Amino acid sequence: MKYAKLLLAAAFCAAGTFIAAQGPAKTPEKKVAPAVKKAEPRKAEPKKAEPKKAEPKKAEPRKAEPRKAEPKKAEPRKAEPRKAEPKKAEPRKAEPRKAEPKKAEPKKAEPGVCGNETGSDRGNGRDPSGRFAGTAAERVPAPIPDYKPAPKKPAPEKKAPVYKISRLIPYVLIVTNYGIPRFLAEYCCKNLNIPYLMIVDKTPSPYANARIALCLPKAKEPIWLTAKDLSRLLAYMRPREVILLGDADKMPTYYRKAVPETSRMFVVNDTDWSENTLRLSSILRADRLKKAYRDYIIQRDREHEQKRKNLKNAQENLRRSEEAMQDTQGY
Repeated sequence: MKYAKLLLAAAFCAAGTFIAAQGPAKTPEKKVAPAVKKAEPRKAEPKKAEPKKAEPKKAEPRKAEPRKAEPKKAEPRKAEPRKAEPKKAEPRKAEPRKAEPKKAEPKKAEPGVCGNETGSDRGNGRDPSGRFAGTAAERVPAPIPDYKPAPKKPAPEKKAPVYKISRLIPYVLIVTNYGIPRFLAEYCCKNLNIPYLMIVDKTPSPYANARIALCLPKAKEPIWLTAKDLSRLLAYMRPREVILLGDADKMPTYYRKAVPETSRMFVVNDTDWSENTLRLSSILRADRLKKAYRDYIIQRDREHEQKRKNLKNAQENLRRSEEAMQDTQGY
């Protein structure tokens, strides 16, 4: 039916257009209302239900309301006074005691704890009669344990000494055992804190057991060692500069081999000791050493002069005594 109506409407429209094109006669045009299309009902498509995601609910913290503490009223208790009842003291009657005579029993000597008699152990845990005053268990002597000497522990093995590296020492003096070099070394040790090694034994050829004294600042006594330990001692001390102070004929040259390569070596061996003192003071940067040397020379000359005078006086006295002896020989 729908299609038939549409075809009929289309035919009327075509006929109307054909008539209008042929004849002049005008006929009133009829307005044909266009066919109204009926809306087709749409089929409702079922909607798929989408699962809703459950959103977690946030727990809102509850505010704790502070409770007001209601003060309790302390009810005072009434103290009830107690009445003290006086006690009546009843007098006791003293009953006279009858003195009974004691019979003297003979005492028997009983062995004590250590085998002694009871008479010798009085006052030692016993009653005045000499018998044991303790229990029966105390009368039995305690057994003496067997004496066993403690096993001797083996002596620990002696380990080789371990030498630690010392602090850097700026100067070390090596001197001979003579007047001026020994005075200069002692002055440097006492006033400049410089250690020195003094060769005690006079050895023109190398000798391993030659004695050497090590004198340290603020030390009361020297440390004695041998010539064979000199190289190890200098390697341990690590001095920056080693000064050999002494005459060329009195300071052996083989001591120079003991100075390590890491240290600088100065040889002060002039025959003029004023020159040696001047050079030593420039190495040590101590000008007061020159003044000390001058004072020492002046004091030494005074002592020598006094000794000469004493010797001259002694010789004069001896000559006079000999003359007096010759004069008395004729009588």
